[in-house]
Amino acid sequence: MLTADGVTTYEGVQAADINNDGKDDLLVSTGCNDEPDCGGTSLYLSTGKGFTRADIVTAPGTHLNHASVTVGSVNGDAYPDLVFTWRPTGLDSDVDFPSKGGAVAVALGGPKGQNTSVKPKWITQATAGVPGADEQGDAMGASAAVGDLDGDGYGEVVVGLPGEDVGTAKDAGGVLIFKGRATGITGADTKVIGQSTADVPGVDEQGDGFGGEVHVVAGAKGVPATLAVAAPGENTNQGGVWLFKGSRTGPVTKGSVSFGEASLDVTPSAVRFGNWLG
Repeated sequence: MLTADGVTTYEGVQAADINNDGKDDLLVSTGCNDEPDCGGTSLYLSTGKGFTRADIVTAPGTHLNHASVTVGSVNGDAYPDLVFTWRPTGLDSDVDFPSKGGAVAVALGGPKGQNTSVKPKWITQATAGVPGADEQGDAMGASAAVGDLDGDGYGEVVVGLPGEDVGTAKDAGGVLIFKGRATGITGADTKVIGQSTADVPGVDEQGDGFGGEVHVVAGAKGVPATLAVAAPGENTNQGGVWLFKGSRTGPVTKGSVSFGEASLDVTPSAVRFGNWLG
């Protein structure tokens, strides 16, 4: 909706108990009606009678405005964490953004809403340990999910790269898997999965958009979660979804499966199957 001055638009609300006090807090995403890159997400902590805004403290040069936010437990403590992803838009907000292809940053949760001892920093494909290169159009951060894929108590951060070129296949796509740690994520031990990865069904093709959507399905107690990845552009926009079981080393490609409309006895059509994974 619009405020009285017709400038700010409220575009979405997420509820989560960020400070673990038994009351749901709010993450409010906003935009404006005259510029497509003026929005952001604000955190409001519940007092039980209302809400107070809590600023997110960042490292110098790390601006989290205009970023999308995913909630999940990265460092394994009692406080949910905020995973920010940002894709360049070609607009004014890109001026101070340290990436051509997209980035991810984690704000760790704490009793006051954030653990400020660890300040969020952008991680890109130019960060040491991250596979690939930081290139325009990669769309890193088009999707994101958090879940413990290796069973060590820390949540991995999965980030989609649907615009990644693989060989001559433009926008074939892929996903990056950042290992969860007590201090959040770094570039170290980051893995990449795509259709050219061994044992993954299918092949890299132009426009597949593998990683256009990602989702983590929690396992039973003590069992690593399962990673679901969609390629909405697969087979000329028919789409498809891939499932990767978790293991002690993270998601494994051996034994992975893919499915689409044909697997469900439905005649395939250009519906971009998997374009939304909830």
